[in-house]
Amino acid sequence: MIRNGLARCGVLLVTAALAGCAGPSRGATPPGTPPVPVFEQDRLEFAVRSVLVDKYEVTGLEMVRCPGRQPIEDARVFSCLAVLSGQSKQVRVTVRGASGTFEVDRPG
Repeated sequence: MIRNGLARCGVLLVTAALAGCAGPSRGATPPGTPPVPVFEQDRLEFAVRSVLVDKYEVTGLEMVRCPGRQPIEDARVFSCLAVLSGQSKQVRVTVRGASGTFEVDRPG
């Protein structure tokens, strides 16, 4: 489930419900500390692809690949790879809060 938020200045805020992008996967944590949830890679890629096609109206999108096991931590930034008409482009993703909300920039 994706709930769209504010789109401005080439950035779209997306909320990926915990049942969607964030799942039971947990990052490695030291003993005695609560585990940090991580995005499920396939659902994250689907959400980023949806933003690019549905909201930014990107054409020629062949694939989206995001790094696996990205922690759901406020202000965390990572890049996904988007292939548009044979050209590789970086797509910046910024996590906002611990609920699975993130911003997707237009491809660079």
